[in-house]
Amino acid sequence: MLPEFKINVCNAFKREFGDIYFTLRQHKKNPIGWLCKLDQNGYITIIKEFKGVADIKISPNGNLFLSISSDGKIIEIDKNGNELKSWFTKKRKNENFLLPTTHNHHTLNFMPNGNFLILDAENRFINDWGGEKTANVVGDILKEISRNGELINEYKLLDILDPYRIEKNSKDNYWNGKGFVNSFDWSHTNSFCYDEYDDSFIATLRHQDCVIKIDRSSGTLKWILSHNKNWSSRFSEFILDSDDYSYYPHDCYVTGPNKFLCFDNGNSRPTKEKYSRAIEFEVINNRAKKIWEYKTNIFSCFQGGVRRLPTTENTFITYGGICYENEIAVDNYDAEICFARLVEVTKEDEIVFDMEISSKESSYCVFRSDIQLNINKENY
Repeated sequence: MLPEFKINVCNAFKREFGDIYFTLRQHKKNPIGWLCKLDQNGYITIIKEFKGVADIKISPNGNLFLSISSDGKIIEIDKNGNELKSWFTKKRKNENFLLPTTHNHHTLNFMPNGNFLILDAENRFINDWGGEKTANVVGDILKEISRNGELINEYKLLDILDPYRIEKNSKDNYWNGKGFVNSFDWSHTNSFCYDEYDDSFIATLRHQDCVIKIDRSSGTLKWILSHNKNWSSRFSEFILDSDDYSYYPHDCYVTGPNKFLCFDNGNSRPTKEKYSRAIEFEVINNRAKKIWEYKTNIFSCFQGGVRRLPTTENTFITYGGICYENEIAVDNYDAEICFARLVEVTKEDEIVFDMEISSKESSYCVFRSDIQLNINKENY
């Protein structure tokens, strides 16, 4: 059963010239998901039904790539939903196009040359960790993989960062049903992208409550953006000064030299305020400066994404999981009501599109969205 798509605002003439694709699923109760297309006039088309749809990215040739984490595969499809090719993780042993990865969780991205950027994970048994004599700790691995399955680079966060740094949700049991029994989800990386301006990667780590940059060639840390300062002394040189921060971030997107956008979920703000936002930073001389934000009272306690659109320079924001109890926004993944909201704003913060995705019978969430440009603007 599909939810209601309620459009509050749609100013087609001020929107980006293209189609937005997003992945929708019923929250928790049902593993079935849908790939949906939103055109410039606000019309919704259900392209295809999948099991366990997660991230979506559109390649330069216009084809769509879906990372289906629960099924251990990545599929390439055309805009009509026809499957063209599939790649599989190691848990699908009898398939062709095996990738050198055990998991493909949360994010899928591309290098300019077409290589995949995929998140894998590993577990290590660590002594004297967080009050545990021996803890089964899961950390993420950022991998660059060619289309023919060759591992180009990998970056293990348990080696790059401090595995003994424990934040509020570092003991979450996310991985218990996904291959690591009785484990702790130490980092919970949910996105990473390539920065071609300095040949590096930016990643958002929800359970370390930070954004980091890693040099692609050396694999060394370049900086850490984190409001919490409880880092060991060996990381002090990497901590950015800043006039603002993201809290439990869920996306990153490079917008220019030393500039990036982030979807700031906003969990556990020191001010206790509940709101999510899109925020853009510029990093210069070991300092991160907020140069733009879009902030309302919408609070998406999990999931979400943000994209700067190339023609209009509008920003498309996915509020993926908005949770309510007794008509109050809550920071609770298990809340009785969950819905999503897709918003497009101009540089001047004018709302040119606003759609709610909800249902009285069930809860729904949207993981992320991406844009397919339409060159023939006369169609709009």
